Amino acid sequence: MLLRALLITLLFLSPGVMAVQDGEQPKPEESERLPGGFRGGVEWPTRIAMRTALIRGAFPISSQVVLVPDAATYLDELAKWTKENRWPVLLEDDFYAPMFIRAYQPEVIYRRDSVGNLPAEHEDRKAMIEEVIARAWRLDASEATTSTEAFSERKFIPVGVVLTSTHDPGWTAAVALAAAHGQYIRWLDGDWGELNETLDATRTLELVKETNRLVASTGQTWDSIGDGIEFVTICRTLPARCHFNAGQLPEGMPSQILEGTRAMTDCIGRMTDGSRWGFAGMIPGGQRASIFAAMSSYFLPRTKVWLANTYPDEDQWAAYRLDETARLDAGFQFTVENLEMLSLPELRAVSATGITTDLAMMTSKGNADFFDLGSDRASPFEVPVLNTPTALYLLHSWSMKTPGDQQSVGGRWMRNGAYAMVGSSHEPLLRGFVPPTVVTTRLLAGIPLGAAVRYWPGEGPFSIPWRINVFGDPILRGAPPARMLRQIGPIGDGAGMTDIAEAAVKAAERAIETPGDEAYAEAIRLQVLMGSDLVAVDLWNRAAGDGADGPASARAALGSLFREGKAMGFAAAFERLDRRTSMDRDMLWSLLGDRLTQPGDPVFVDLLDQNIRTAFPSGDMQRLAPALQRVHGTAHVRQRIGELKGGASNRREQKALDELSERYR
Repeated sequence: MLLRALLITLLFLSPGVMAVQDGEQPKPEESERLPGGFRGGVEWPTRIAMRTALIRGAFPISSQVVLVPDAATYLDELAKWTKENRWPVLLEDDFYAPMFIRAYQPEVIYRRDSVGNLPAEHEDRKAMIEEVIARAWRLDASEATTSTEAFSERKFIPVGVVLTSTHDPGWTAAVALAAAHGQYIRWLDGDWGELNETLDATRTLELVKETNRLVASTGQTWDSIGDGIEFVTICRTLPARCHFNAGQLPEGMPSQILEGTRAMTDCIGRMTDGSRWGFAGMIPGGQRASIFAAMSSYFLPRTKVWLANTYPDEDQWAAYRLDETARLDAGFQFTVENLEMLSLPELRAVSATGITTDLAMMTSKGNADFFDLGSDRASPFEVPVLNTPTALYLLHSWSMKTPGDQQSVGGRWMRNGAYAMVGSSHEPLLRGFVPPTVVTTRLLAGIPLGAAVRYWPGEGPFSIPWRINVFGDPILRGAPPARMLRQIGPIGDGAGMTDIAEAAVKAAERAIETPGDEAYAEAIRLQVLMGSDLVAVDLWNRAAGDGADGPASARAALGSLFREGKAMGFAAAFERLDRRTSMDRDMLWSLLGDRLTQPGDPVFVDLLDQNIRTAFPSGDMQRLAPALQRVHGTAHVRQRIGELKGGASNRREQKALDELSERYR
């Protein structure tokens, strides 16, 4: 009933009323208001939903993207954000920036030259970061240089705190999210371990105490749900798993269940006795990935939903199916792709040219290094290539055990562009996940992701610190598209910057007038950067016609050829690469793998044979073996299986290869 009432309330909240007041707020008429200006009696989920909705809708955003070459220029550009206008700022590269731009579809893209280096002293860097946040929020004529000063002038109570360190590249996400959502920033320094490590119980308790101390230093109420501070965003690397033996044993569970590790982001945001006071998320990774996660969370629209269900409509599995999620999302005008009882062949077919979505939910069974789709077993190499930034809820045991490992299920999703991801760090049991229908209802009601995927206090045994991690911005919202509309600010004049569209035209003219591999590579790269895959493919074809299709232009064109489904062009470009990455091979198998069943030119057979993904080779070899036998004979198939067995990552893969070999005796 609570969520239904909340959903109805928010549906009548017009985007046009979303404004954060400047200066003095009206005094309460009868009793002291709660944080956010609410009267007593308004339930905390409603307050969280409306506070984050108001903050997100308060400031216009511009249909421009500014690309920068380094962290100093990034910080300098963010310093131009004000309460009148914000826009995405990304480090220019060939993966994250184009992926973001394909989803954001800005009217203009600018490139800035470097402003130089950051100050050598970290205290000076902290002061610059604080001033960026202050500039984004301070009142007209204010000279506030810290977030605390700017928020105090507004009588504004932030909904969250961002914890980071200038010694970690995650500070780049921290400054953006603190400025975007209006959050305090605090400095969580020290060596707490790497992402794939596990923090012991003593150090975990120290970390929980330190994060709580930093939150308390804001001076706001924070130590229970429904007060001032509700969210903690950790923008730095911490171990994904930890030992934190707080909370009561779930009824009917053996005592050994408490001996396993817990998810770090379900331990932060709690008191030392395990009681919850807030909701946490973590953004680990390098500067490019961290900035990508922050910008995607704050700026991108979310209108497309991709659902992949593999659970049967029976027993305990029925409550975790995605049917009702599909119905609810479609009813609120999301574009929904609902894949019912998904098999591995079907997954390969629907993702042959990548997945284009904003939100995704997937159910599967398995471990950190495989996932089962019904009776089909898939390796992490079968995780779909993503064409646009995606927020994912993955119901799968152990998926995020080692999120920094790109050869794990969760790590592969993150590498592919999942900028926000909810998954398990240990065996959570099926009931340890909040059912998808509940998560969907909460998101539609405006509850941010970090709270939507958690069992709330009193909701059952799995409201204790448990085993589901939230990677990404916990304030990310997935409300109905009509409720996510933004005020649009003006586009800058680009003074002193390069207009990428103009640069792309000039680069194409140079390549056509004076053909060469590097010239075409630059022309293609700029088209890809703007999200113009069709033009990029046309330029690649021109390069081939001019005999200028070398490794540089092949590298630039490869992604566009994949997304446009140009099999022959992709194969030609792939063969010209001077270095092949794991992502290149994933695209190769995604696009060309199903063509092995089609008799004809053996060119794809040999190309795929030369690029089997050796850590988990059984899946590739099962697809390839019939065509390989047809082209090269049974002896060659057995020889290749023997060669691959030595490099397989585990005995399960070796056993699968042995079983395959028996079929080719």
